Amino acid sequence: MFLEKLTSRQKQRLKKRFLKSDELVENRTPQKSSDSVPATQSGFLENDGDELMVDDFGRLSDLEEDIETNADSVGLVNEKEDMITNLTSEDAIGKSAMDSSTLDQRIRNWLYILSDFKNRAPADLSRSLCVRTLISDLCSRYSYNQFLMVKLLDLFPKEIVEVLEANEVDRPVTIRTNTLKTRRRELAQALINRGVNLDPLEPWSKVGLVVYSSQVPLGATPEYLAGHYILQGASSMLPVIALSPQLGERILDLCAAPGGKTTYIGKFAV
Repeated sequence: MFLEKLTSRQKQRLKKRFLKSDELVENRTPQKSSDSVPATQSGFLENDGDELMVDDFGRLSDLEEDIETNADSVGLVNEKEDMITNLTSEDAIGKSAMDSSTLDQRIRNWLYILSDFKNRAPADLSRSLCVRTLISDLCSRYSYNQFLMVKLLDLFPKEIVEVLEANEVDRPVTIRTNTLKTRRRELAQALINRGVNLDPLEPWSKVGLVVYSSQVPLGATPEYLAGHYILQGASSMLPVIALSPQLGERILDLCAAPGGKTTYIGKFAV
């Protein structure tokens, strides 16, 4: 990759840019912030005494392109690096002014470095500094606070972006058929006729339906008002399936509200 193509001189230039940015942060915040990110011992997070870095690696893709297209011209590369240094100053590119695509690229760059820090990081650039800047970028991109982002990064150091992206997707709406009054196939056909786009839930459920879109309110259809189905999350159905209630058993359902699992359990009692 492009960092492996950097000469020692070019790596030193990147290092100086980071150090200069760090001095700006120290001048503006003489005291350590009370909400600085705590260090942990697992994943990427390793504490080696660095403060939270506000500036960035910025425009690494521009540097990569420049190195590839001007590999035989050191002078042009150096001129380009000077321009990159100016563009990535805190005044030129503030966190608030960055669009999502810029933050996405920065995050990918940091994750690439951290995935093989020993071989990919510029000389004397600490892991802690990289991690803290990554956390700052992730918080800006996905609107999380630093405390929660540190916890998530500690749990999913390699899959952090996938986890955050998954949290941005709406959970699909699922309904459970009341088989005491109708069959799932009959219910599905009735709802399809009303403009509901749906499919059977996973193979482990014989009563669930997943709804992708609907032209009518699911809580106001004649089938719903007649008790043919209930809105219930797929994860809420699993405990009852695992419990496998048997006729004649006495089951105490603690903290039941609004009662989706309780009514599902009750279906097995008749």
